[in-house]
Amino acid sequence: MWKKLAIASVVVAVVVTFVLPWLAGLESYSLEHELYRKYAVPAGAFVRTPGGRVHYVSEGPKDADLVVILHGISVSLVVMEAVARPIAEIGFRSIRIDFYGRGHSSNPKDSVHNDQLFVVQVADTLDALLKEGVISATQHARFHLLGFSLGGAVSVSFAAQHAERIKTLTLLAPAGLPFEMPGAAAIVRIPFAKYILGSHIGRALLDERIPRAYIQPDRFANEILGLKMLTHWHIYGSDGFIDAFISTLLNFPFTNLTDRYVQVGQQSFPVFFVWGEDDHTVPITCATRAKEAIPRSELLLIRGSGHMAIEEKQEQIVPAVLRFLKTGTHFESAAAAAAPSVTAPVPPVLAAAQSV
Repeated sequence: MWKKLAIASVVVAVVVTFVLPWLAGLESYSLEHELYRKYAVPAGAFVRTPGGRVHYVSEGPKDADLVVILHGISVSLVVMEAVARPIAEIGFRSIRIDFYGRGHSSNPKDSVHNDQLFVVQVADTLDALLKEGVISATQHARFHLLGFSLGGAVSVSFAAQHAERIKTLTLLAPAGLPFEMPGAAAIVRIPFAKYILGSHIGRALLDERIPRAYIQPDRFANEILGLKMLTHWHIYGSDGFIDAFISTLLNFPFTNLTDRYVQVGQQSFPVFFVWGEDDHTVPITCATRAKEAIPRSELLLIRGSGHMAIEEKQEQIVPAVLRFLKTGTHFESAAAAAAPSVTAPVPPVLAAAQSV
């Protein structure tokens, strides 16, 4: 008995002396970092919806064609700045929305975070923006929709249910098609997951996954640091993120929205997919299934990039997205559209896609 007490005392002493101060130092480092403080301040304005407060950023000419932009699962609207700003600069009106429980949007209590929750959030947000005079009736009626990752899956679900409102649909590595989910997602099913993810342990787990979204993480150290600080703010400074994150992992159909893709395939508005060829988060096999579900869609494969291709290859993706918004095709000419440039090995259905 005395031996066990002695061992326990040593363990407690080590934790108190070394581990707790180290963990406290991690939190202090984050709280004092300029990027953490930047993300703690809302970048835009707020609107009230039936589900709660929604944070949004609006840029570009007030009466121009509207582009609604949706982000991924564990980030916020700040990540979409790389594409939103250029869209506004060429004359479109861009509006980015923080999903419930992300960024500075509130998290509806006891909500089930599936695709329908976010589809309704987008619709309710646009209704509220119309009511407050932020957007016009014309912009509210029909607009371009652009989504990344989880936001891409939400965009597909929205477009399938509200096809009459969609001018074009741009999808950057969208979820919703069959693929093997990362094993780390299973952590949300263990007891006390909320307390683990809301602690320094959760921060470390999420931090460790961020560089995997990049093919050359050393080249994008600043971008990775920014995503880490955004994650730290979500954990330390946001009331609803952990609950929303866990609910999303438990309830969102990340691999089971094929029927919505097929519904979109039955419509006529232009659809444009962009995928990093080395994406290990939403793998390129999903691009095969996306093309099968929406045969008329265009697909741009980006060599040497992963899930965060929008940052790794911004100089290639942004011009293609801008062309697509303006003309309904990302190709620079009819000749380019007719000249496949993908080389083997690629899935047969992707052989007609453009790769750069």
